[in-house]
Amino acid sequence: MVAVSPEAAALDLCARLLGVALALQSVELLQLRPAWSAGGIWTWDVLQDDQRGFPAPVRGLLAPLLRPFGFTCVVVLRLAAAVLLAAAPTPAVLPVLLAAQVLIGLRWRGAFNGGSDAMTLVVLLGLCVAALAPNVPLVQRGALLHIALQAALSYFIAGVVKLRGRRWRDGTALFEFVRCTRYQAPAAAQRFLARRPVAVAASWGVMLFDTGFPLGLLHPVACHAVLALALLFHLANVWLFGLNRFLFAWAAAWPAVWYASALLWPEGATLP
Repeated sequence: MVAVSPEAAALDLCARLLGVALALQSVELLQLRPAWSAGGIWTWDVLQDDQRGFPAPVRGLLAPLLRPFGFTCVVVLRLAAAVLLAAAPTPAVLPVLLAAQVLIGLRWRGAFNGGSDAMTLVVLLGLCVAALAPNVPLVQRGALLHIALQAALSYFIAGVVKLRGRRWRDGTALFEFVRCTRYQAPAAAQRFLARRPVAVAASWGVMLFDTGFPLGLLHPVACHAVLALALLFHLANVWLFGLNRFLFAWAAAWPAVWYASALLWPEGATLP
């Protein structure tokens, strides 16, 4: 039986989870096809103005890929590559996924869904770098640490921003998010958070979790606890706000976080 290095194991799990995230994102885009096809609200006739800053040869290359039919092909190709990545990670599909991600970003003026697209790109770039030197542990380690640090910083910075806001500290912001008609949060959650002590406790719980996430990098035991909280946090966001993309995009980075936590304590540390 061939021994698998910790780097290879973590990268494999990152790749599989990223494949799931990208497949989900592709299906969502295809469901929105009427909105970005002819007659929709995100038509190519409007968005093509964003490409006028590119040289003519580049515009000529991009236009067929970003028009409705070509863009549909790009998304379908990404879906197929994502399913393959989730089922049997192979470096061959990574350039396809990266090219598709860049094209989708161009089509949507930078990002379709903000933070989840950014984290998706962080993990995808890390995997691409690792694939360039599959037999160089230092490169693979660097790629994993980059993903882990970016993930930890994403939580930490979000927590610091919340801590600086008075409306987060007094529970008002969380309650207003839940009450917002855009998210259509369950009525039970709205009633529960309408009580100020509950809203304050929940807000501080979120802020302490966000700012404390980097502690998970220090030891595998702390990491397991932090990742368990992260799973509960994202599942709550799925239930309250329907933010399923965030769960899968960030989950793809969690194996790298675990790997980083195990670097200082390698003995006895195994993937959960």
